[in-house]
Amino acid sequence: APILTRIAFIILIASAATPAHAGYPDGLNTYAGYHVMYGGVDPLGLSKLNRHPGKPAVFWDEWTQADRNKWYEDFKKRYSAMIKQSAKTNCVPAELIAAILANEMIDYSGFEEFFENRNIGGSFGLGQITPGTIIREGVLTDEEISRINNSRFNPNTPPSTRLTTGLRNRLVDDHQFSVEMAARLIGKYLEEMCKAAKEGGMSDSFNSDKDMWWGGCDVKDYCCKTNNKCEVAANYDVPPCLIERMAAQYNFGRPSGKYLWQYDQLGKRTPQSLLHGRNAQHLDGIFEDLITKQH
Repeated sequence: APILTRIAFIILIASAATPAHAGYPDGLNTYAGYHVMYGGVDPLGLSKLNRHPGKPAVFWDEWTQADRNKWYEDFKKRYSAMIKQSAKTNCVPAELIAAILANEMIDYSGFEEFFENRNIGGSFGLGQITPGTIIREGVLTDEEISRINNSRFNPNTPPSTRLTTGLRNRLVDDHQFSVEMAARLIGKYLEEMCKAAKEGGMSDSFNSDKDMWWGGCDVKDYCCKTNNKCEVAANYDVPPCLIERMAAQYNFGRPSGKYLWQYDQLGKRTPQSLLHGRNAQHLDGIFEDLITKQH
């Protein structure tokens, strides 16, 4: 118990103090932000728990560029076919799906996988999605809901929690399902972003605050999901401004019933989501080879 208390205390301190440049402070890597900010301080030796296949046993900020390039190529080799399939099915840019998923997985550690495989935690799978987000955003079909509810469960699983439990299991065990759920969520967020951009419904701090973001996206970028031209949408050349804003929204979800772009003063209201978005900036251009550029 004392060691767990110590870990919780240090992660709490890190959550409050981690600056924007400190890498990926999510889960175990909130502690990594503390580690980077204070010049390599690792009082609990938690970097040793950050081991995961294909990753060096150090935090992301300390990877060499060769390590990063190797990780990118391995990611594309494993998941590009799934991403392209879901991109065309949902009329969503493949490059955007890939960047959002990579942004989630870069900080995924063996520490997190250990607990996830024991059904401990809030977000699961390749897309690090919560079952509650999938249910709340209504991205499942009636047939999918029925199939999950009728899956084989432990006899002690109450009917009221079967959908949540079934989703959690699918997200962990089925990478294609996880990619598909991420693509549907991104598609829904794009539709809402497009509507808000056209109608002037985005806060200034979300769309154009240059102190926090790349310059503002054009309306056409927010409206890149074209349901009648899925091939074109899947191959859309995504600008960095859209990658970072979508990464922030994807991390934020919609727990309060409002989308991230409806808030003003984002830096004060949603620092974790903004940091997630900024982290995604470096993924611009990494996944361009997943698309066929239009001429």
